[in-house]
Amino acid sequence: MKIKYLYGVMLMMAGLGVQQAAALEVDREVLPRITAGGRLVATPAYISEKGYKTQGDESANEIDVSDSSFLLRFDKRIYSNKGVAGAMLGLRKTSSDSDLPDDIFFHQLNAFFWNRDFQTLVGRTRLRNFLQEFPTARDEDLQDYIYVPNATSYAENEEYQFYAPQLSFDWFVDRKRNALSLWAASQVETDITGDRTAKTDLNTAGTGWKYAVSEDLRYVERLREAGVFVQYQKVNDEIAGIDDGITSVIAGAAWNLNRNPAANWSMAAQGIYSNGIDNVDVDTIAGTEAQVRAGLRRAKFWSAVVSASFTHRPKLLTRSRSSLTLAYKDFPEGNRASQFSIVPSFVYRLGHVLDLTAQYSYTRWNDGLARLTGFEAEQRVLLGLVFGFEQRFNDQIGERDSILNLEHGYIQ
Repeated sequence: MKIKYLYGVMLMMAGLGVQQAAALEVDREVLPRITAGGRLVATPAYISEKGYKTQGDESANEIDVSDSSFLLRFDKRIYSNKGVAGAMLGLRKTSSDSDLPDDIFFHQLNAFFWNRDFQTLVGRTRLRNFLQEFPTARDEDLQDYIYVPNATSYAENEEYQFYAPQLSFDWFVDRKRNALSLWAASQVETDITGDRTAKTDLNTAGTGWKYAVSEDLRYVERLREAGVFVQYQKVNDEIAGIDDGITSVIAGAAWNLNRNPAANWSMAAQGIYSNGIDNVDVDTIAGTEAQVRAGLRRAKFWSAVVSASFTHRPKLLTRSRSSLTLAYKDFPEGNRASQFSIVPSFVYRLGHVLDLTAQYSYTRWNDGLARLTGFEAEQRVLLGLVFGFEQRFNDQIGERDSILNLEHGYIQ
């Protein structure tokens, strides 16, 4: 009887093994999880610029729909059930004054793999040239202060400053909050007209550490985020006779002033130091608008940004966010040049998918920069609507991060 019993158990186990193998075969036919999301940002705006010396004042009215985006993510657990692999595709509406030939830009086009210990990504995605996001209507509203600029581009559009093909690796040291990162990227190189060159070599590399709490603890932990990144970019510009490199250091943090999830006060700060290219300063920069733009991206600078925010969350549902952001940038070489900006901003959630946003920004350039830009002050006023959505299909993974976190300005 015992022998028959053991024989029966062995047959059952063998049957289970066949079923498991068959399941793996069947799994090939199971669709991956599909996540679709996007955001439409529509903001009527008024812009007023005060000219420098002989340059006349200028003003403009526009309805800006730039930075609107659509995202698709496909992911699936691998056979060992210890990780998730997938691909991301994202489309972004460019600005009306962009140097890009098309209105639509593929800003996310990559493959990835992650588990509890690490994640790796290959393809086009957001550059690691910033550390902390600030509460403005769009990511380029404080572009000059928050991001390390792309020193190989003469073009005006921000897409060449924010996105590039890259290879990144993040190791979650404690499987939770601390990540050590390495990355290499091929930032876009353009000629003096703003057109892309044929160069596609890896020209940027970086490393860093970042601490971040999970989304469900961001209003109850004292420290939300903190970190330090170091980036190196190789600049080989035959037109300008430059063959050098730029090292930049980025440090920042975000923290709660109180730990009340229903009525939260928080602050964020970030600083950047970039050593620039030798012999490039505000005194030597000259030429066309594109040459001035590239020169400022290559000059030594430091910047600091700080913001304070109040988030109203009755019944733990976000209804509004009021914030004030101050930013300062200094070019210490040559005749000292500097600029500063003040940006109060407000977001009110009308519904689950619709936000009302209002923002005023004031920027002033001192004489050294006003001479190069042609303007000494600028004011921008905008009021608009932001529609965002996210939908998951065939969700068998249970990951809670929103796909909209890949975009700027998402509040929860």
